[in-house]
Amino acid sequence: MKFYYIDDITGQQCGPFDLQQLRTKNIRPDTMVWRPGMPDWKKAETVDDLKYLFEPKFQPPPIYERQNPPIEDKTPPNEQNQDKWNGILPMPKNWLIESIVLSVVCCSPVSMVGIYYALKVETRYSAIRQKIMKVL
Repeated sequence: MKFYYIDDITGQQCGPFDLQQLRTKNIRPDTMVWRPGMPDWKKAETVDDLKYLFEPKFQPPPIYERQNPPIEDKTPPNEQNQDKWNGILPMPKNWLIESIVLSVVCCSPVSMVGIYYALKVETRYSAIRQKIMKVL
């Protein structure tokens, strides 16, 4: 089956082309086409044999809809703030165990300084945490 079409830019009749060749042409839905046996020229979108040219090339994925409603958070406000804080700033490593092992193994006076500051890490962390909890 051979088709003719009217070029949209030049306005000239082009053809004849078979269905495979029409795929390579710039046929739009409003391009006028004709084939032997048709009484008159028609828009390409109205010809059943050419509808495949205007179908979408891909199917978009279906829209995801949540099946279950979100679960309400029924924890008391103070515990909710606790959860918020846990994600903000974790307690830093204090190196206490390493300092103790160093003092036992090496008998180094430097390890005593490490133990002293390692013990301060937890107390300072707790103090800062309490201040932030008051703000939240």
